[in-house]
Amino acid sequence: MPFVERFDGVTFPPTGWVETNTNVLDAAYSWTRLANTTGIPVVPTTTACAKMDNFAGSIDIVGQKDALRTPAISLSGANSSVRVVFDRSHRMYSATDIDTLNIYISTDCGGTWTRLYTKGGTQLATVAGTLTTAYTPTSNAQWARDSVSLSAYVGQPSVYLKFESRSGWGNNLYLDNINVSNLTATGIETLEQSLPVLDIFPNPNAGIFSVNISNVNKDANVAISVLNAIGQVMSSPLNFKGSANGAHSINLSHLSNGVYFITIQTDSDKLVTKKIVINK
Repeated sequence: MPFVERFDGVTFPPTGWVETNTNVLDAAYSWTRLANTTGIPVVPTTTACAKMDNFAGSIDIVGQKDALRTPAISLSGANSSVRVVFDRSHRMYSATDIDTLNIYISTDCGGTWTRLYTKGGTQLATVAGTLTTAYTPTSNAQWARDSVSLSAYVGQPSVYLKFESRSGWGNNLYLDNINVSNLTATGIETLEQSLPVLDIFPNPNAGIFSVNISNVNKDANVAISVLNAIGQVMSSPLNFKGSANGAHSINLSHLSNGVYFITIQTDSDKLVTKKIVINK
């Protein structure tokens, strides 16, 4: 560390990176390097980005997975503030053609992977509304900076990160400015680190969805609860100790359609609440 990749070099995938594809439906479309694109963030200055083409082609590639895997990264010198920070840009093709970005980590040379991050549909989109032509960002405002805590992996001598696109045959996805660092020791913009980060996908949903938790101390006790609109607890809390960071599958298909609230609370009384909509 710090590990930085801005895809400025003409070699793609960059040296040490590996591109992998599974459930291949159209091999012609995968991650590529896109240079000199209007709208690539100018802070830090960058001249290219990675692009996943979910739009072009006449073959339906729904479910195709295309991944970019980093070289081995040592977290031996990391502290609890360590995060992977990156920029993304995406616009939806339609409300039903859902593209997804997943991030995984491996501590055993890629033998097994743990999912750290999932966003798709409106959560992945950085531009509101839909676009039925190929999307290319045209301004810095069409990019979003995101981050995921790696605090649970502090001290690991060798980890790999994998950025995986799961296509919904929707629209293009762009990735840039990947940085793995202790945030307190870098020039990256300051991020809120005191509260847990809670993401839900998909939302709305039919009662089955994933809750992605990050920025939680690896030794913390964490409880996930489901409340209805008037604050009544609708299911037994899920409790985690030392393993809360990452994606967790939730099944609330027994609940009626409506608005509910997912809360996560740590044993230090840090509380985060997100709204979900169940619509079967």
